[in-house]
Amino acid sequence: MTANATDEATADGLPGRGDPAERLLRTLGELWSQALSRDPVGVDEHFLDLGGDSITSVVLSGRAQQAGIPLTPRLIFDHPTLRELAAALHARTADGSGTESGGDASSSSDARHVLAAAHQHGATGVRSLLLRLARPPATDLVEAALDAVMARHDVLRLSLTGSGPQGHRAPVAHHRLSGPTPAARTAEHRGAVQALRARIDARHGPLLAAAHMDRDDGEGAGGAAATLVLAVHEAAADARSHRLLLDELASTCEQLAHGEPVLLPEPTVPFTRWAELAQRWADGPEAAGELGHWLGVPDGTRLWPSATTKTPETGVRHTLSAELTAAQTAALLRDLPVVDGSELLDVLVAAVAHTVARHAGTPTVVLDLDADGRDLVSPDLDFSRTIGPFTATFPLAVELVGTCTAGDRVAAVRTARAEVPGTGAGYAALRRLSSDEEVRRGLTARAGAQIRVGLPPEDGCAAGPLVHISAEVVGDRLRVELVHALPLSGPSPEQLLRETVTELERAAQAPACSSGPSPGAFPLSGLGQDQLAALLSDLTHDPEESRP
Repeated sequence: MTANATDEATADGLPGRGDPAERLLRTLGELWSQALSRDPVGVDEHFLDLGGDSITSVVLSGRAQQAGIPLTPRLIFDHPTLRELAAALHARTADGSGTESGGDASSSSDARHVLAAAHQHGATGVRSLLLRLARPPATDLVEAALDAVMARHDVLRLSLTGSGPQGHRAPVAHHRLSGPTPAARTAEHRGAVQALRARIDARHGPLLAAAHMDRDDGEGAGGAAATLVLAVHEAAADARSHRLLLDELASTCEQLAHGEPVLLPEPTVPFTRWAELAQRWADGPEAAGELGHWLGVPDGTRLWPSATTKTPETGVRHTLSAELTAAQTAALLRDLPVVDGSELLDVLVAAVAHTVARHAGTPTVVLDLDADGRDLVSPDLDFSRTIGPFTATFPLAVELVGTCTAGDRVAAVRTARAEVPGTGAGYAALRRLSSDEEVRRGLTARAGAQIRVGLPPEDGCAAGPLVHISAEVVGDRLRVELVHALPLSGPSPEQLLRETVTELERAAQAPACSSGPSPGAFPLSGLGQDQLAALLSDLTHDPEESRP
């Protein structure tokens, strides 16, 4: 950028040298010169006339984000000259709307605290994600796509010791699988993924890395034209975030490959803002009101007393699965919600709890369930498209005394869940983020459950519960999966899965709850089961019998 261009901008009314607007203009000029290989760049020259295109706009946005400027490809095309772009960015910063790059230093500190707490409490592994692409991308296209996505999600640019959300880019590697046989290429692919995972460094960054792979014959692993493998630290992103990350990368790669501007849904509130509010919540009155409940939950039920609570980070994890028939699946998905408001998770938890209770010889079973913390801090803020480690677990104590049928047990689970404060996400927030050491110590001291029920676990060797049981509908059938790493006996994982599925089949045959609706169906009433039963009995009393 030339001095003449700068002087022209000043003469035309932009603030003088040293002013924030002038510094922004000069910084943008330097970035444009580097990305477009043009020096000088005039403040009124059009981006497209300078040779700019979609990929260049993404590269520019990524570099600007690293410099702390909330630039996006859309802004570049909406304001295609340096003068217009600087003025637009200055206006956004002045009115506080330029929030896409994350929060201030305090917010970044809170975010690193959240990541460190997640890391300390078991989120120490690295997840591998696979994106199949329709055509082999150039390395610069992959880099541009990653820059665009990372520019939208501040957590991906953080580290446990980093100075802020502008600290890191995602390294990209390219591997051409040239082995002469499918087995050889598979071995190459596996080695490349291991090397990719090794690049992730929670303490110093990066938290995200990528490798795109193709074959000499033009096909990538799995028969696609190319595959993009991502390695992401689990302290930075939960399962829902992984799906969002893959969706945005796929859309960005496709748009860049066609030479189109990158247009993605507007980003929601940054993770740094959520972390700031979560820290405040953990020390506030709402959290204090939940503390009594969490301190009163018994230790997790232990089916394998000699085994540790958590699996190691390394080692092969084994997955067992079984399916219900289409008719049984339809009964669970359709009939149960109509009869007594039950959700599929309630049915799964009830089946697991009943199986565990039989083997543990106890009427009260304590399992771990998944909770999504996105709604913890404020119902008015939208984090639906925000990447971060929002999923955490909480303990659920299910009392099975007097439950004779599958329906009874579902009602017991609903009652237990109705007693949980909020979504259950407050447990992890208190346990990890409370400034009161006694609170953290009290919650950390309780023994965690050996069995977790919830979202399907993803590939990888991250630490987790001894047994993770999940269910999802695939086609018209309910598939139940059990994942374990350590050898277990008495009961074996196979037996645990088989008995859980048998219980689900019973629930499908007789979905109605013999004891009627549970208090969970009336969460605001404060009624116990006996009180609710009395009221329902009164409602079903024939009014004709009261006539004289």
